[in-house]
Amino acid sequence: MRRRVCAGRDASLSFALQTSTEFSSKTDFSRFKTWSWGQADVPANPKAETRIHDDVEAQLAAKGWKKIEEGAGDAVVSVHGVVKDTDNYDVLYSGWAPGWNWSGVGVGSGVGTSVQTKVRSGTLIIDVFDAASKSLVWRGTAEGTLGPPSEIEANLKKIDQAIEKLLKRFPPTPDAK
Repeated sequence: MRRRVCAGRDASLSFALQTSTEFSSKTDFSRFKTWSWGQADVPANPKAETRIHDDVEAQLAAKGWKKIEEGAGDAVVSVHGVVKDTDNYDVLYSGWAPGWNWSGVGVGSGVGTSVQTKVRSGTLIIDVFDAASKSLVWRGTAEGTLGPPSEIEANLKKIDQAIEKLLKRFPPTPDAK
């Protein structure tokens, strides 16, 4: 697993946008040509969710990824938003196990590892799964992106900037550090 963390500040928007990406270094991203939407959970505002979808679709199209009907792509992209501080609990499996995970689904029994992470208010998370193996292969996180519906115009600018920044070096190359 490799991780990138970038912090930036846009004085015109008066917020600190912190982004990070993690990805499976074992994944050959060049084999992904098509994708479809998976789960979306962005409670901030319907306008925000629409903007997130539009921005992600535009960024992936610019990378040569073609969007197709749900469940039929090489990859599945999910977006999540957190509008209050929360603890996130994930169980990641090695070997055979149901669900989306870092190491995929294999034959036989596996080992489950529980991971707790703190997720700050206003965080946007974009996940990319390998549709064939149901493995989580890439995650981008942008803190300070989502805000209250009363600040929707400022939120939309933050969303645009965050998604552009998260997907700037996507898909990662085999030699990415």
